[in-house]
Amino acid sequence: MVTATGHSAPSDPAGELRTTQVTQADIKWLRSAKVEWNGCEAGAPIIIPTGMLFSQRKQERLGTLLPVFFLHARFAPGIYKVGADKAFEVTPEHIKLLKVMSWEGPAVDCKRPYGNFTNFTIDMAKALGLPITAGADRIARISPQDDERMGVLHLQMQNVVAAYLRYADLSPGAYQVPRDGLEPEGAARPRLAPPTQADFQKFLEDIAAARKSDESWRPWSAIAELYIAP
Repeated sequence: MVTATGHSAPSDPAGELRTTQVTQADIKWLRSAKVEWNGCEAGAPIIIPTGMLFSQRKQERLGTLLPVFFLHARFAPGIYKVGADKAFEVTPEHIKLLKVMSWEGPAVDCKRPYGNFTNFTIDMAKALGLPITAGADRIARISPQDDERMGVLHLQMQNVVAAYLRYADLSPGAYQVPRDGLEPEGAARPRLAPPTQADFQKFLEDIAAARKSDESWRPWSAIAELYIAP
């Protein structure tokens, strides 16, 4: 089988990948979703498709399509229309943050949106390569100026996710994704550049080794690695 990306499907005797057929109607439905702001904890974007209530965190169609979009859709910096008359510039900094956002299904983790630090601005600074220091108390810190700027960038990520969902390049066709879709939680995230056949082959090798390990985190790590572009 040749997938929508033009690659032959790799040999997968263990069934670690599944093939999802995406139609133009599927893409239109996904692009029609709203990106709202979830106000819990630090706050974070959440994707809410038409007809899905805020409390409905999971829905079968979204759970099928979102892994395809995260793994295969292309997206780059640029100026995008995200509202009725609103143009928004997605910068290279926004792109770096989008690639490290921690997703729980259609929602970004509102407690730790970008990683594992309790102070989420530290994770943002790490992703952007900003100076991080630690005093005698061994607590990571950034400058007050950077901390304030991270807060502004964080609020802008609602527009970034909205632009990504509406304008990222994805055509109808057959796409391969890890068999469990959005599970395990937190592994799937926007890759922004489709994986190559070599990337899939490496994933199959990594996940095969991980399944044999006694360490429960290794399969999660192998799946998460596929969603990270160089």
